[in-house]
Amino acid sequence: MIPDTLTSLCSLRIFELAYNDVQGDVTEFIESFNKLIGPLTTAIGMLSNLIYLNIGYNQMDGLITQEHFSKLTELQELHLSGNSFTMKLNSDWIPPRRLLTLGLRSCYLGPRFPQWLKSPKNISYLYMSNASIADTMPDWFWTVFRKADVLDLSNNNISGTLPATLGQMDTSFLDLSSNQFIGPVEQLPQNITTLDLSRNSLSGALPLNVRWPLLIDRLLLFDNHFTGTIPASLCQMKLLTLLDIRNNMITGQFPRCSENVASSSGTVPSNIASVDSDSSSEISSSMSIQTLRLNNNSLSDEFPLILQNCPELTFIDLGQNRFFGSIPPWIGEKLPQLKFLSLRSNMFSGYIPTQLRGLRYLQYLDLAHNNFSGTIPRSLLNMDGVTKTTELAARDYPSSTSSDMATVDDGITVVDDPQHPGGGYEYAMIASIFVVTKGQGREYIGRFIDIVSLDLSCNHLTGNIPESIGPAAGLVNMNLSLNHLTGKIPENIGSMHSLESLDLSSNQLSGEIPPGLSDLTSLSYLNLSYNELSGRIPSGHQLDNTQPFRPRIHVHWQRRPLQTSSSEELSGKPYSRKPLHSEQRGIRSDALLFRVKRGLCGWPLGGVLLPSLQENMEGLLFPSL
Repeated sequence: MIPDTLTSLCSLRIFELAYNDVQGDVTEFIESFNKLIGPLTTAIGMLSNLIYLNIGYNQMDGLITQEHFSKLTELQELHLSGNSFTMKLNSDWIPPRRLLTLGLRSCYLGPRFPQWLKSPKNISYLYMSNASIADTMPDWFWTVFRKADVLDLSNNNISGTLPATLGQMDTSFLDLSSNQFIGPVEQLPQNITTLDLSRNSLSGALPLNVRWPLLIDRLLLFDNHFTGTIPASLCQMKLLTLLDIRNNMITGQFPRCSENVASSSGTVPSNIASVDSDSSSEISSSMSIQTLRLNNNSLSDEFPLILQNCPELTFIDLGQNRFFGSIPPWIGEKLPQLKFLSLRSNMFSGYIPTQLRGLRYLQYLDLAHNNFSGTIPRSLLNMDGVTKTTELAARDYPSSTSSDMATVDDGITVVDDPQHPGGGYEYAMIASIFVVTKGQGREYIGRFIDIVSLDLSCNHLTGNIPESIGPAAGLVNMNLSLNHLTGKIPENIGSMHSLESLDLSSNQLSGEIPPGLSDLTSLSYLNLSYNELSGRIPSGHQLDNTQPFRPRIHVHWQRRPLQTSSSEELSGKPYSRKPLHSEQRGIRSDALLFRVKRGLCGWPLGGVLLPSLQENMEGLLFPSL
């Protein structure tokens, strides 16, 4: 708790105790400011010379009233974010007239929109995310904060429409994500660099073909109801590093940026006129985009050619669209920084190009549910990204969705604790990836995606599993199921020490299960069903310790506990896709698997398990003995 004796510091001008974890020799007075708890003393309001107050991200609570600001007439920056304060201020209260920065993230301001925000004239940085506001956005807000540089009102329950006057604002950072805004986005602020409108109910065309988009750096529009096509004006956004429009209803093709692009209408402001003096001519120079997420739309096109002009790309997700054609051979040369590539659930075909070996940093490759054919390139498992082990921070979730897709979630973290006098902001990408691995949902979280995963399931791949699988020591998840793979499981598979989930089911693999499988000490999910394996089931180590699968999951798999011994052997009989009647096994009909013809791998027909059965799925799956 901050003591009332603070009032004796009548000349104090700057008071900063944010993110506190004080250590070392300090005075008895300052020592009490370590991980602050409790209410904020009203004595703080007597510091008439105070210009900077930052007690953000402690563990404080209680009421903040007008008394806390009674004599803070010179205050320019106020940071209360990251505490549990309740703001109890009269609607006619007037904030300090010099206030430039106001940080109230995670403070309780609601449920009504705070009317006292009508008064301040100079606030340039406003942070009110997660403030428990459940109200309609008042019209006056856009006028009062027309000149604000940073506006963060994310993670509330604010409703309403975005005004046509949005284009008259000077805002460079606007975050309205996770609210209930509806309607179209007609204009953008002319100086906008970061725009996050994700997780609303906005509709109409994508706000790309509007005035002054050239300075934009990060554009997040996912989880809305946008329709139409991606406009060619995207090609003018040379400074764009992040584009996320997933989970909308976008159709058509990706822009052909080599063609002429129509210029924006009107007079271009002088501060952006120099960005590209020839923005209407052929686009041939490199683009700055690093993250591209288009998944779960209705785009229909070949692999976008413009991406070969994006050498900084690290994340590409084109999943769940209608893309077709082959993976271009230039991908390994033109995208050297790529870490994440998902083409899941499209209509891609052809061979998996050997040029993928050029993606030395690739850590996540998902080509599942397509029409790829040919063999698995040997070099695919020799890249640095899959041969180096990585420490992972994961948390488990029960699988409750009907789709076994991987999704990447982004949030822009705005830090309302400027590192320089006069205010400012910085933002950092916090990425998470949700993957169905080991038969359940797992979310991996970090500043970059460090799960190492290979999913080639539901294609038409043939040939053997490459022997180069052994050096892929960094792989955590590998799914090669529902293909036409033949031959033996590689003997050196036991070298994949990081492997937690392995699914080789529904292929034509033969021979014995290699003893090295028991050396996979991290393995907690193994599916070898629907193959032609024979011989003894290996024992020891991980295989002895893994819990058996629930019998109702598959009527053809063995039903007794898998306490394996050297006397247990597999028959080597080819798998059968004929379902048994549920009454023959005492299993409810909704517990049966789908049986489909080879090649029909799309969901829901191609799902390996019914969604209601994807629970408690840590175990071993073997064919019938």
